[in-house]
Amino acid sequence: MTRVTHAEFLRLENRKAQIKSKLDNNRHQLDILSSEQLIQVWQDKVGPAVAQTVLPALKESTNYVAPTLDSITLGRVASDLGILGRIQTKMVQGKQYVIIKGLAGRRSLIQGTRYLASNAKMVELALTKEGVNKSIVSGARITIYLVVPLNVVKYILDDEATLGLLVGETATDLVKIGIGAIVSSLAVSGAIAVAASAGVSMFALGPLAIAVIVGLVAGAILNSIDKQYNITDSLVSKLSSISEKLRNIDNNGRNIINKFNEKIEDCHDNFWDYGVQCF
Repeated sequence: MTRVTHAEFLRLENRKAQIKSKLDNNRHQLDILSSEQLIQVWQDKVGPAVAQTVLPALKESTNYVAPTLDSITLGRVASDLGILGRIQTKMVQGKQYVIIKGLAGRRSLIQGTRYLASNAKMVELALTKEGVNKSIVSGARITIYLVVPLNVVKYILDDEATLGLLVGETATDLVKIGIGAIVSSLAVSGAIAVAASAGVSMFALGPLAIAVIVGLVAGAILNSIDKQYNITDSLVSKLSSISEKLRNIDNNGRNIINKFNEKIEDCHDNFWDYGVQCF
């Protein structure tokens, strides 16, 4: 077992605190649901009569086709539901999905709707980026609640334009690391699990380090899941671990380069002093 000096222990703890601070100061919460699901929640609130006035297609018909929400209708629905965050739509394989960015401290639409919460899935992403001096220069945490197939999330996470409108500059890093494919592969490989046993998967690309949790979430614990399962601590711990590995790799690489340069200098001196050829 490797012994850690007190100074090294303090450095690692400081690094974890730095990562946690970056994540806490740049948190995003997204809800992803289909237009049909959003309309159903809205219709339950305003009543069928009002809903059918705004969207005549909701009237019973044998030729009923799920409506696609335009910006005006979407604005009306959002207003009636008290949604204050940003809203974007995305067409995936001919079906419209709605992405809602929640506001800090407020329950999301999925959290506040019983039948949606009871069928929710969760994707938790945490991302950090290191600077040239190995300090953590940026970080972000994104919690996604969804009641749609996970493959839909891939299309959304791969769309830098749509994602950028919701989470800002973080979108570029997520697309760069291929987070959509990562989430999709975790689901396909069976990494999806009940939150209590969900593991944290880690990935790295250059200065970027990312930790991902994909899990099934029971409605009763949706609002307290972070405290109940210490997700924040798990993410911070994993990100710190990746960060240290990247730091060690970088240090090892630097040591190799330094030794190589020393070898060249020695050879150069020996050649001119003694005519000795080293290579």
